[in-house]
Amino acid sequence: MTDQTRGTYFPFAPSPTGHVDQDHSARLLYSLGGVWAIVATVGMGVMICILPQFWLRAVKYIMMINVSVVICLLLNKQGNFKTGAILFITALWFIVTHMALTAGGITAISVIAYMPVIVMAGLLLGGIWGMLTAGLCMLTTLAMALLDAKGLLPERQIIHTPLSLWIGYSISGVLIAILQYIAWHQSNRAFIRLTEEVNERKKMEERLHESEFNNRMVVENKILGVAWASPDGIVLDASATFCQMLGYSADELRGMHFSDFTHPDDTAIELELIEKIMSGEISNYTIEKRYRHKSGEYLWVELCLTCYRNNETGGIDFFVGLAQNIQTRKTAEYERRQSDAKYRSLMEQASDPIMITDLKGNFSYVNESLCRMFGYSTEELLRMNISVLIDAGQLKTDPIRFDLLAAGITYTRDRKMVHKNGTIIEVEANVKMTPDGNVLAIARNITERKEAQQQLMNERDLSDSVINSLPSLFFILSEEGNFLRWNRNFEEIAGYSRKEILKMNARDFFDEYEKEVVAQKIREILDKGSTEVEVVVTTKRGNKEPHYFTGEAISYKGQRALAVSGMDITERVEARNAINALNESLEKKVAERTAELYDANRELETFNYSVSHDLQAPLRLVNGFAKVLMKEYGDKLDDEGRHSLEIISTNTVRMSQLIRDLLEFSKSGRATLIKEEVDMNGIVLSLIDQAKMGQKDFGTEFILHELETGHSDANLIKQVWANLIFNAVKFSGKKEKPVVEIGNHIKDGEVIYYVRDNGAGFDMQHEAKLFNAFQRLHSQADFEGSGVGLATSHRIVTRHGGRIWVEARLNEGATFYFTLPGNN
Repeated sequence: MTDQTRGTYFPFAPSPTGHVDQDHSARLLYSLGGVWAIVATVGMGVMICILPQFWLRAVKYIMMINVSVVICLLLNKQGNFKTGAILFITALWFIVTHMALTAGGITAISVIAYMPVIVMAGLLLGGIWGMLTAGLCMLTTLAMALLDAKGLLPERQIIHTPLSLWIGYSISGVLIAILQYIAWHQSNRAFIRLTEEVNERKKMEERLHESEFNNRMVVENKILGVAWASPDGIVLDASATFCQMLGYSADELRGMHFSDFTHPDDTAIELELIEKIMSGEISNYTIEKRYRHKSGEYLWVELCLTCYRNNETGGIDFFVGLAQNIQTRKTAEYERRQSDAKYRSLMEQASDPIMITDLKGNFSYVNESLCRMFGYSTEELLRMNISVLIDAGQLKTDPIRFDLLAAGITYTRDRKMVHKNGTIIEVEANVKMTPDGNVLAIARNITERKEAQQQLMNERDLSDSVINSLPSLFFILSEEGNFLRWNRNFEEIAGYSRKEILKMNARDFFDEYEKEVVAQKIREILDKGSTEVEVVVTTKRGNKEPHYFTGEAISYKGQRALAVSGMDITERVEARNAINALNESLEKKVAERTAELYDANRELETFNYSVSHDLQAPLRLVNGFAKVLMKEYGDKLDDEGRHSLEIISTNTVRMSQLIRDLLEFSKSGRATLIKEEVDMNGIVLSLIDQAKMGQKDFGTEFILHELETGHSDANLIKQVWANLIFNAVKFSGKKEKPVVEIGNHIKDGEVIYYVRDNGAGFDMQHEAKLFNAFQRLHSQADFEGSGVGLATSHRIVTRHGGRIWVEARLNEGATFYFTLPGNN
C-alpha cells in the first residue's frame, strides 16, 4: 500500500511532502502512535477482565491515551511533526507517571512502561531527546522512591495476581519488540528509497548533461531561467539565468525542494497541476507564480513546466521548468489596477453622470449620478444601449458619430435625453475614445441652463419690445460714451441709421459748450452712480431740441455701462419760460401786498393799543360810578336798583377782562419766537403755586410727574401751561375731591405733554369749536371766563409747529395734550 493510498483511506495518515527525511519521520510517528493506542487499549481491556475492580481506572487511561494519540496524529497530518512528537512523548510520560503514583509508586507494574516511552522518544526525536527522556524517567522514579520511603504515596488500591503481573510486564516487553521492529522496518525502507532516489538522480543528471538540447538551452538562453527537477520536486540543476533570478548559486539550489522558494499560496495550486501531469491528464502547464528570492523578497515569474518521460517504462524521468521574470509587468498591472480603482472611485463620486460604452453603444459602466439622472438602476442600464436614452427624433437627425470617435476625435453635443418616466432632459455630453477602445461620455444636465437661455431670450425680446415702446429716448453707453444699445425712438429723433450710430459718440449730438457738460455728467454717473441734466440735442437735420436726461450706472454684458433715458422738454421749457415771466410779475405783486400787509399790521397794532387804552378808561369810569352809587345811595335804592348796579359793575369788569384777553390773543400771533431749552418742571411748579394761592375752597390735589425739557419760547409756552392748568383747576373745582395730574409720555419718539382733571368735562361732539376764540361749552354762571385761553394756547402750540388736542367725557373730566417739534 502506497503512502498516497494510505492517506486516502486513513484520515490520520501524514500527507507526503516530497522530503524523504520528513516523510520518514511522519510515517514513523504515525506507526508508533497507532501501535501505542492499540496495544494500550488491548492491555487495559485484558486487565479489566482479570481485575474487574480496575475497570473505571482502565477506561480513564484508555481515553487519555487515545485522545493524546489522536491530537498528535492530527498535528502530524498537518505537517507539524515535531510538535506532534513532543506532545506524544509528554502525554505518554504523564500517563505512565499518573498510573504509577496512583497504583503503588515504583512497585507498580506501570513503571516498566517508562522503557517504551524512552525508546519512542529516541526514535521520533533523536538520541539526545531519548537520553533526556531517560533522565526524566529516572528522576521521576527516584522521586517516587523517596516519597514511598516517607510514606507519602497513596496506599495500593489494586492487589495484583500472578497472572496480572505477568500480563503487565509482558505488555511492556511486547511493545518494545514491536517498536524496535517498526523502527527497523521504517529505517530500512527509507534507506532503500533514498538509495533508489540518489541512483535515479545521478542517472537523470547524466542524461541531462549528455543532452545537446538542454546544454544549448542553458548556455544560449539569457531571458528564460531553466531548472530541472526530479518527479518529487527536488532541484537537479539550474541555469545561470535561473540562479541569478533567485539569488542562489547552482550548488545551493541543487537538493532544494521547489516549495522551499515558492510562495506558500502558490504551492498548493502547483501541486495540483503536478498531480495532473503525474496522472497523465496534462503534459505541461504555464502558471504565473511567486518565487522567494534569497534575500526574502518575492518576485513574479511566468513558469512553463513540462515533463520528460522514460520511453521504456512510461514514467517521468524529470521536469524542466522555463521561468521568465515578469515582476515589472506585474508591478505595472498592480499600479494600473490601483489607478483604475482610484479612477472608478472618482467617477462614482463625481456629481456629473459618467458612462462607458463599446463602439456599438452598449453600456459597460455607469456611475450613480447617471442612474439618478435617468431613473434606472445600474443593472438595468448595463443591459441597455445608449440609443434608448436619446430622443428618437434627434437621434435620427444627429446620430452618434462612432466613426469620429474611432478616429480619435473628441466632440461635444447637446442631446435631448429621455428619463425612465418619459421626461425630456437637456444634456451636454463630452464624448471621447479611451485607450482600451471604449467610448467615455461625461454628461451634464443643462435643462435649467436651456430654460434660462430661453427665458433670457424671451426677456431680451420683451426688453426690446418695452424699450422700443418707450415714448422717450433710451440708450446704453460704454464708459467712453460709445453707443451699445438704443431704442427705435432714438434713431427716429436723431435721424441717424444704426450703422452711423455704432460709429458715433454721445458727445457728437451736442454743441461745443454742451459737449463738456455731457462729458462731465458721464464722469459723474461713473463716480456717483446717477445724474440728471438738461441739454439741447442737435439732430442730423440740424434741429435743436431740448431734452431732460437721467443716467444710471449699470453692468451690461459684464462691463460697466451707463443707462440713459431722455425726454423731449420743448413744451416744458416754453411753459417754464412763461412761468418765470409770471413769477416775476407775481413777485412784484407779492412785494406790493407785503407792504400793504405791513401797513395793515401796524394799523392793527395801533387799533389794539387804542382798544386796550381808550376802551379801558370808560369802563373804569362806569365801574367807578357804579361803586360810588352803591356806596353813597345803596341804602336809598330798592333791591332791584342795587341788583342793577351789581350787574353794571360785574359786566364792566368782565368787559375789561375780555379786552385784556383779546389783546393777549392778538399778541400771541405776532410775537417773535425765541426757541430754547425750557425747564418744564420749573414752569409748572411755579404755576401750581400760583393756582394754590388763588384757590378759594377747592382743595385741589396736584399730581406732578417728572417732565422732559422742551425746545420752545419760554414765555409763550408758560402761557400755554397756565391756561391748561388754571382751566383744569377751575373746571374740577366743583368736585368733592378735585385732582389735577400733569405729566408727559413718549410715543413713537415724540414727547407728549398732558394736563388731566376729573372735573366737569364736556361732550366730544363740540370738540371742533373748543379752540376758537370766545367759544365756551359751559355757561358763565357755572364757570366764569372769556373763552380766549384755549384759542391762545392753540395759536402758540401751532406757531411752534406742534399739535394740541383734547379727550373728554361729560362729568368725568378732560385731558389736554400738546407736542412741540424737535422735542424727541
